[in-house]
Amino acid sequence: DLEYYLVEECSARLSDILGINSFSVGVTTKADFEQIAEIVIQWLEPLLNPGQAFKFCVRTQRSNKGFHKTSPECDFEIGSRIMKRLADKGLQVDINRSQFVLEVEIGLEETLCQIYLFLANVPVNMRPGLRRKMGEPS
Repeated sequence: DLEYYLVEECSARLSDILGINSFSVGVTTKADFEQIAEIVIQWLEPLLNPGQAFKFCVRTQRSNKGFHKTSPECDFEIGSRIMKRLADKGLQVDINRSQFVLEVEIGLEETLCQIYLFLANVPVNMRPGLRRKMGEPS
């Protein structure tokens, strides 16, 4: 679970440090497409409004080239699972004009595959109201 109050607190602290232009909020998970999709659905669902389109995309990078899927295959595997659940709520895929970009980094930690999911690359000047943008009440 992503604790939104921690995002706010970290954002406030990072905005006071010279040289930081943006930051990413992320979590680590297992190399399981179903589990990844479930996490992302929890992040996306509060952002959806009935009758309004909301555009997202998945972008995967693999520093672990031994992972059994290519980056585009990972994008498809994760994105299709999310779309099955949220397409009827207005979610659309748009790789060029996304309102939400899921960045997936498939890395190698010791002998285990490590998946990092990044919620967003948040410009520091967007700090005010970040909680509302992420679906939390103000």
